[in-house]
Amino acid sequence: MNGRRLGRPADTDSTDTRDRIVVCARDCFAAEGFEGTTNKHIANSAGISTTALYHYFPSKAEMYVAVCESISSELAEVFTRAKKVDVVLERRLTALFAEIGALGINAPSIVGFIAGIS
Repeated sequence: MNGRRLGRPADTDSTDTRDRIVVCARDCFAAEGFEGTTNKHIANSAGISTTALYHYFPSKAEMYVAVCESISSELAEVFTRAKKVDVVLERRLTALFAEIGALGINAPSIVGFIAGIS
């Protein structure tokens, strides 16, 4: 531990905590895979107790589903932004690949998570 108190940080709401858990779970699943990831590891990563973790996600499988849904939403946003580029296909594809590249830079665990799915 790093000396932080476990539990929901002051000035955060349950949505912030849930979102933080999903990001930490994504990072853990990307690094260790589903089998190698423990709920305790995710809880520690998110700075909460395992009891608090179970309040948000009763099982590791439910966290995994939440991570998949989160990634699906991120990818949908990437495609939506790329579609907004004018109608020339070449420009849309260029925009799409730029958005995917930015996603890989800004959230590399998304790419790691997808790569680890088997």
